[in-house]
Amino acid sequence: MKIAIISDSHDHIEPLDKVLDYLKKKKIQILIHCGDVSTIDTLNYILRHFDGTMYLARGNADNFQISKDKNNKLKLFDNLGRLVIEGKKISFIHKIAEIKQADIKASDVVFYGHDHRPWMKLKDNTIIANPGNCAGMSYMSTFAVYDSKTNKIKLEIIDKLV
Repeated sequence: MKIAIISDSHDHIEPLDKVLDYLKKKKIQILIHCGDVSTIDTLNYILRHFDGTMYLARGNADNFQISKDKNNKLKLFDNLGRLVIEGKKISFIHKIAEIKQADIKASDVVFYGHDHRPWMKLKDNTIIANPGNCAGMSYMSTFAVYDSKTNKIKLEIIDKLV
């Protein structure tokens, strides 16, 4: 299954639109956001324009309050989120410094954001990856697509999406 991972969208709608169009074209139904959506308006925008389920690890710029999502399209985590998809243990968080080593070792893949820099490494058989930032702040606008069947991650440059 293909899963999209974004982070640090910081209310920048134009690159978000490109990502959401891509997800629709590719029929990707799971979106993990590693935090810093920023405002409730942007969160609601994503939920209106994405047909699948969004998992959000709250970031330091996410100061909004939400009531329970009536459609169950949003799963909100105050810090560390965990999923198991097709047998793969996926963890996601905003700041990598806030995850415990035991949580890393218990995961097949860990996604994080915060520093805006796309990056990936393998540590003790766990892939640790930052999809970069959707907003294009300090680095180009990027996101990632994780394939749970192949355990591979592809970095996508938002400005190059067709």
